[in-house]
Amino acid sequence: MKRFLNWAGASHRRPEVRRALARAQYAAYVHQAPILYFTIAVVVGAAVSVCASWDNALPTIIAPLVLVLACFWRMAVWLRRRSVDIDVDTMTRRLVGTSRLAAVFAVCFTAWVTILYFTCDPALRGVIAGVFGISTLAAVYSLVNFPISALLVSAVCVPFVSLQLALATPDPMIVGGCGLFVVMFGTTFAVVRSSRDFLGLVAAQVDAQQLSDENSRIAHVDSLTGLPNRRQFFERLEDAVGRAKDGGRFYVGILDLDGFKPVNDVFGHVVGDRVLVECSARVLQVAGGEAFVARLGGDEFGLIVENVRDEDAVLTLGARICEATREPFAFDDAIAAISTSIGFAAFPDAGDAPSRLYERADFALYFAKQNHRGRAVAFSEEHERRMKGAALVEQCLRRADLDAEMSLEFQPLHDAETGAIVSFEALARWDSPDLGRVSPAEFVPVAERSDIIYPLSRTLLRKALAAASQWPDDVQLSFNLSARDLMSPAALTQIIAIAASGPIAPSRIDFEITETALVTDFDRARKAVLALKSIGASISLDDFGTGYSSLNYVHRLPLDRIKIDGGFVREMDSNPLARDVVRTMISMARNLNFDCVIEGVETEEQLALLKTFGCSIAQGYLFSRPLPADKVAPFIAARRDIGPPLERKIA
Repeated sequence: MKRFLNWAGASHRRPEVRRALARAQYAAYVHQAPILYFTIAVVVGAAVSVCASWDNALPTIIAPLVLVLACFWRMAVWLRRRSVDIDVDTMTRRLVGTSRLAAVFAVCFTAWVTILYFTCDPALRGVIAGVFGISTLAAVYSLVNFPISALLVSAVCVPFVSLQLALATPDPMIVGGCGLFVVMFGTTFAVVRSSRDFLGLVAAQVDAQQLSDENSRIAHVDSLTGLPNRRQFFERLEDAVGRAKDGGRFYVGILDLDGFKPVNDVFGHVVGDRVLVECSARVLQVAGGEAFVARLGGDEFGLIVENVRDEDAVLTLGARICEATREPFAFDDAIAAISTSIGFAAFPDAGDAPSRLYERADFALYFAKQNHRGRAVAFSEEHERRMKGAALVEQCLRRADLDAEMSLEFQPLHDAETGAIVSFEALARWDSPDLGRVSPAEFVPVAERSDIIYPLSRTLLRKALAAASQWPDDVQLSFNLSARDLMSPAALTQIIAIAASGPIAPSRIDFEITETALVTDFDRARKAVLALKSIGASISLDDFGTGYSSLNYVHRLPLDRIKIDGGFVREMDSNPLARDVVRTMISMARNLNFDCVIEGVETEEQLALLKTFGCSIAQGYLFSRPLPADKVAPFIAARRDIGPPLERKIA
């Protein structure tokens, strides 16, 4: 039976095609059924108008009237069903019922035609045969997409009536009966062929839809974690904004994994991918019931929180996510530890457009990573003021005359034992005609987040080299390079060209780099460091101990110095652990044959303690505050005239 159904185009081995076929057949029949029943009713009515006789009322009046009424009833049923949505199982049941009803109608119709044919006036038998043929053809063609129903109608109507006509000899209708049989036989096979073509078309549409769905899934789902991707996140954000236009409220969150890059570098990308998958599962477990979670790319995830409308509640959700992802990730022999920072922005407080909400959530994330790493932060009015201030700084910085507006101050680095000046660190200063004196803490991050950093670094380096050319040859210049300078081959090439052709020997230049560059792309950063070393410059790793990856990277780079952040020094007086940390880092630097620069030295007591730890170079207000360029040479001369300054306070 199954093979017959497949041959006839009434079924398929794939369930999804069978369901699609049922939907297509039902959609077609909803429109074809009223026409079919109306056609049969009109044809039967025409026959009645010719053959009606009260002497033979049952076959000529009563029976056809019942058929006509039944046709109008079924026509009304299917007209009503046009506007009703039903599931595919209900469609299948109705189609099966339609097939059975078609057989019943065919039997009743055939019985009526047969009785009418043999009881009415022989002169009207041609009319009756025409009524029968037209009605049968109309039924079969209307059921062309329903092969079982069409075959049932043909099987019931055609053989029986054709046989009756053929046996009615010597009546000449034998020729009409044979002709009707041949026509209906050909029509039946045409129906089967059309049904199989219809099934093929449905199957092709299913395949096309599945391909489209798969492409859509790929386009909207992150292949690694299975979470919605960036495209779906922003589509969902658009929808959320649309739903909340009439007084709604929701939160957008941007989540970033702190310290994920070192995991990739230490354990490899396979473990890194497993961390991302496990982290996604943890975030989904914590927030899946309250937020839409998506992976935006790399180690960044997005949240849309529509079920939590209170800021305290959303920050509590963020804290739970941070806590869940803070637990170490254990894979075979690898144990990876990371933290999570999250920035939230509320609709409509932070913005009423998707792009604006995303920007403010991203700013809150940036603020969290800078000030509250490993925690969730909600965008506030203070952040809005900071954003507007940063935007104003960027506007002024973009149109600034860097040569005229930028200047440098220099802070000395002293040999901790002898007090001799080793180097001066160049510190950028900006006097804007619009904003006045702008702190480096304000304009440097703005420059680093844009392409302004490239011309700014070049300008400052030229000025620093020109100033250093007025110093004794044994005094170095320490110059800070941005992570973006290191990551850009074009920018690095220009930096090297300026240093190599400058007024002082490149061996007097000490380039300071931060761990940000290393975390971004260690391999590229290492190549950049080697390129700087190739011209004779020395390299310092700045703010050592504040990042995630110092110990991992420090032995893999050709460094000359490490600079320990002043925050550790400030805590040494009150925190024994800070003293132990500083002692350990100094010892490690000495064991690796690096000079160790301690920043933030402000008291003689701090210096004395650092000397017992083996500190080689010190920098801080104990020695001098930053000096204008024209004060450096006199400062050097004065220190050399009066001798080593470390036996007394120098400030």
